[in-house]
Amino acid sequence: MFRLIDMLNIICMMKFNFAVLSLTLLTLILGGCTTQPARDKGSPPESSSQSTSNQLHVDPSLQREEAISRARRVSQVSYDLNFDLTKGEQEFSGAVKISFSYKPGSEQDLRIDYAKGKITEFSINGQITQPAYDGFRLLAPASMLKNGINQIKINFVSPFSNKGHGLVIFKDPQDQRVYAYTQLEPYDANRVFPCFDQPDLKATYAMQVKVPSHWQVISSVRESK
Repeated sequence: MFRLIDMLNIICMMKFNFAVLSLTLLTLILGGCTTQPARDKGSPPESSSQSTSNQLHVDPSLQREEAISRARRVSQVSYDLNFDLTKGEQEFSGAVKISFSYKPGSEQDLRIDYAKGKITEFSINGQITQPAYDGFRLLAPASMLKNGINQIKINFVSPFSNKGHGLVIFKDPQDQRVYAYTQLEPYDANRVFPCFDQPDLKATYAMQVKVPSHWQVISSVRESK
């Protein structure tokens, strides 16, 4: 199995008003990148319906060969994350901007791991598109990716977990306080947000969390502001 290092470690108490906290952390960045002129933004993306269809008809779990192939094509990953935990105890919303260097080497669409959520908006390098999604993986069309630096922006809604995986929510039966925390065991980070969920695709990230103002937010790093 594969693991993305726990990026959230939030312990919260339910109150009312809102606050926004911004957290940042740098970790190891892998590899370099190559560049060449991008495809003309005015031209329509090439069709990838056949490769998309084939990819979604196989086992949705991340396979070893698939992870190896993705690591060859993707490097220099960073995540700009925003979470809104003020929408109740059933689900939370978020947005992620994934920046990465891409090296074409396969006609297959690029997999982004994301389990059991809803996609409300998806764009690649500024172009809004409708990704293929089967509840376990998103497929970014290879025809819309360029050699070099790419940005994928995703708005999403995810359920809180009550089974100990992902972003867990728990109400103390004694005092009725609500606690939310992450449990990102191997291959559970994608239960919280869309990502490349494998350990050799290390990343930098910045994070903002919108919470009720009386919650206490704890992370592995200090607030940047």
